[in-house]
Amino acid sequence: MEAFLKALGNARAAALAAVCLVLATMAVPSAGEPGIILSGTYEAFGKDKQFAMVSLSLDTAEAEPRKFVAAKGIAWTQGFLDEKLKPSVQQAYGFTAIPQVLLVGPDGKIVEKDLRGATVQSAVASALRSP
Repeated sequence: MEAFLKALGNARAAALAAVCLVLATMAVPSAGEPGIILSGTYEAFGKDKQFAMVSLSLDTAEAEPRKFVAAKGIAWTQGFLDEKLKPSVQQAYGFTAIPQVLLVGPDGKIVEKDLRGATVQSAVASALRSP
C-alpha cells in the first residue's frame, strides 16, 4: 500500500475520493478508457478540491505514456510504475488485468474497483456526498 500512496503522491492528499486508472498505453482496450470514460469524470469533478484523479502506467518505458498523454490531451495527474512499484501495487490492490479503474478513499483503501462506464461518475458522486 505504501508504494501505491507514493505513486499517487500529493494528488490524493486531501481527497475524499480518488479515481485511479491503471493502464498500459500499448493495450488497446486500456488506452481507450481514459479518453472515453474518464475524461468525463475529470470534467465533472476535476475542480472539486476533495477529488483527485491519477493514471498509473504499467508500460515498459516512460516515453510511451508521455506520448499518449500528450496526444490525448489528458490533464489529470500521471504516474509511471517502474519495475519495483508494479508488483506491490498489483498485489496490494488485487488486480491482474488492465485497465483497472479504482475508487480509493482518503485512507488509501479501495472503496470500489472494476469500475466501468457510468459507474465511475456515480461512485465518485456517492463518495463525495459521504461524510
